[in-house]
Amino acid sequence: MYDISSAVLDSVRSVIVCASDMDTHEVLMATGRLKHLVGTVCGEKDRRGCPFCRKFNEVKKNAASDADTATYESTYDGRWYRVTESAAWSDGLCIHLSEAVDISDFKEREKTLRALADEMNAAASLDPLTGAYNRHMGTALMESAYRRMVRTNKRMTVCFMDLDGLKKVNDTHGHHEGDKMLTKFAGIVKDVIRHSDVFCRWGGDEFVLLLEDCDASQARDTTMKRLNDEVNSFNTTAAASNEFTLSFSYGLEEVSPDPEHDLGKIIASADRKMYDDKSKKKARRSVTT
Repeated sequence: MYDISSAVLDSVRSVIVCASDMDTHEVLMATGRLKHLVGTVCGEKDRRGCPFCRKFNEVKKNAASDADTATYESTYDGRWYRVTESAAWSDGLCIHLSEAVDISDFKEREKTLRALADEMNAAASLDPLTGAYNRHMGTALMESAYRRMVRTNKRMTVCFMDLDGLKKVNDTHGHHEGDKMLTKFAGIVKDVIRHSDVFCRWGGDEFVLLLEDCDASQARDTTMKRLNDEVNSFNTTAAASNEFTLSFSYGLEEVSPDPEHDLGKIIASADRKMYDDKSKKKARRSVTT
């Protein structure tokens, strides 16, 4: 039974073919690394022999079966194979034919490309300095959250934040120190917010935070309070070590589930409230001085 076609297949390293009797499970023909299994019993019957043979449970007599193809990692040698199996009749025997193509190299390249794609997607969606979402990705995620809010009939709150005093630090100590301020502030925010919240760098010293399933009162009393506490804690340590201190202004805009709302106008409204907060701070400082 071992003919010229088997010899050809033996020379192709990535292809392994095995044929076995469906009644006795005896391996009738094998090529490549499975040649030594000819005459043994298929491993599907007693867990020894051919590691690729997976017999069909039902094959109609005197009829060939449709081919069945699957990709899996072999427990026999740890490599990946694309296995095509079929059943047919030959000389009165019902034969199970397994063709295994070694695709391990392809899988390894696929893994590498997927990791590279993940890195590229992350680079395209994140602000490289702070690790927050960039404006483009942040807008897309907020639009998605907004549509979800409309469907679930829940509220959300948009918070527009501005890091106080960044320009003065840049002018006095250089942009490197200003970058450290931005990075530290963004890190504190990311530690405070929930995984479901959307945090993005809007531009320069401005950030936008979207809090799902959260009204303005909750945002103020929970998220912003905790954020202020963490900033104050950092400032206590920073003052002792003569590092920069952090301060931020913010504005909150609660959003009800109205499909007629415009997210851009909502963010603009939160931005105006942030400037009101910043103006009040300046006014208080001028009174105290």
